[in-house]
Amino acid sequence: MRSAVITGVGLAVTGVRGVQDLLSMRSRDSDVPAEPVVLHTRPTRNRDRASGLALRAAGSALRHAGFLGGGSAVRGELAAVVVSTNFTGLDVACACVDEVRSGSIGEYGPAGPPYTTSDVVAHWVAAEYRLRGPSLTLCNGPTSGLDAMYWARCLVETARATVVVVVGVEPDTTVVARLHGIDGVCRWLDGAAAVVVESAEHADRRGFVARAEVAGYWRMAEVADVLRDARSLGPDIGMYLADGQAGLPGAFDLTRRLGRCSGALGVLQCVVGTSWLDQGASGAVLAIAGGTSAEQTCNDAAVGLLLRTPRWSVTGAL
Repeated sequence: MRSAVITGVGLAVTGVRGVQDLLSMRSRDSDVPAEPVVLHTRPTRNRDRASGLALRAAGSALRHAGFLGGGSAVRGELAAVVVSTNFTGLDVACACVDEVRSGSIGEYGPAGPPYTTSDVVAHWVAAEYRLRGPSLTLCNGPTSGLDAMYWARCLVETARATVVVVVGVEPDTTVVARLHGIDGVCRWLDGAAAVVVESAEHADRRGFVARAEVAGYWRMAEVADVLRDARSLGPDIGMYLADGQAGLPGAFDLTRRLGRCSGALGVLQCVVGTSWLDQGASGAVLAIAGGTSAEQTCNDAAVGLLLRTPRWSVTGAL
């Protein structure tokens, strides 16, 4: 069976300048400054906020993996997109409902309703970067991001795709803010994270060194079950990524720095874990989402994903 490796990562997150900025949050507790990501250039112009953020993050990840900016091209028919999001499309959906309520749906036009769905993000990413393989969108609460990584791994290992762009995105819009307010949430993410997953053989053929290997995935009833099975594989785990509800002392809690991350959490965790491994750190990375988290009401499991240093030497810091 083919090995699935991560060859590129990208970010477009309010208050975060780059991957190293995100990784440095592990050692400090300061709040993220409210400096929104500005989307006014191609290809993000005239897109809904979630799609614009996703396009920027995906482009950065593809460039980091050597597929853009003069690097090797992606064979579109063998390239897939997997998106994780829970709040995308709410703005357009609410606008459509308002039009129906006001009785002016005829002025809304036929182009609007398709964009009320969450899979609009995957559509724009696939169209912009000419990725003509499978296209999936997961809306599964806080585990969506790690679940998306699982599906990317499956697509690669079964040779359904040689390259998969995985994007986790949650926008901060008026409608989303209102929904968070109802839930009593004070801080939430505005941004997107992306990783490029491909087969180790494909990366090797194009002369590109893998940065991390997707070595394991578990979907269990409780966090303790995930920990038991992950540790049974034998690797020393040098970094844990989980929210404070997981009960793991010393774990890197992105939600403490960025606020509620929802569907983007797992992909953000993979960006951090890959960056950490790419700097030559020892030990594996275990990312955990779900379980007893604050969003347990919309999720029925704990999910874990293990990243480790690939068999090949690492190219250097991100």
